[in-house]
Amino acid sequence: VNGIEQKRNDIWYSDFDGKKWSEPKHLGGKFSTPDIDSGGFGSGDYVYFHTSRFGGGFNGIDIYRGKLSDDSPIEKVSFSSDQVDGEVFLFNNGDTALFMSAGHGSIGKSDIFIVDRNNDSWSKPIAIKEVNSKDWDYSPTLSPDGKTLFIKRLCKGKASIYSISTDQLSVFQK
Repeated sequence: VNGIEQKRNDIWYSDFDGKKWSEPKHLGGKFSTPDIDSGGFGSGDYVYFHTSRFGGGFNGIDIYRGKLSDDSPIEKVSFSSDQVDGEVFLFNNGDTALFMSAGHGSIGKSDIFIVDRNNDSWSKPIAIKEVNSKDWDYSPTLSPDGKTLFIKRLCKGKASIYSISTDQLSVFQK
């Protein structure tokens, strides 16, 4: 893209000026290596993403965050397990996160979890039991109004998208 050699699963972004999106830009630096670096989600001065650069291999994919504004190192987030974790979706002003994980007592190959942040400390992950299955459940996303949860599920080699009203999810009934 635009003369930049794309690495394996690097993070790219576009700016929206209120009318149109800019051409994709490579985030680069500490956010893009020859390893898997994917699922970037910005919140404030941080980018949350998953990477394999420290663990290598499939179960070595964990969730990290790094500051855009300086050269400080990236850091593994406290809710990332010792299994594959990724695809963070932040909402509630960045104080709540949805993510997929094969850890945390997952009932399937990977499940959808939710965590809340108080100051800079994250709560214990809670499984969203109404959507989790024995298959790969991943890519949690909320509709812009926060009333619908979308997930992807990989079953027998076929990926499908599912949606459910957040009114039907016990973790959203706080």
